[in-house]
Amino acid sequence: MPHEVSGMLLYAWTDEDEIPEFEYRMSGNRIAARTLNLDGDFDSIRAQLDDIAGEYLGAERIG
Repeated sequence: MPHEVSGMLLYAWTDEDEIPEFEYRMSGNRIAARTLNLDGDFDSIRAQLDDIAGEYLGAERIG
């Protein structure tokens, strides 16, 4: 029985010209790379993580 898996590389955001933001499917498996802006207070970082969780895990945003 085939299984589908998902994976994500989460990078700290930098001021580089190339930012790894992509998603693709390989043999039905979801592979993604995202960046997280750590230049802010905890609430803004948490909001970014909540948005990522909601997008990829179907979770509702907390708080």
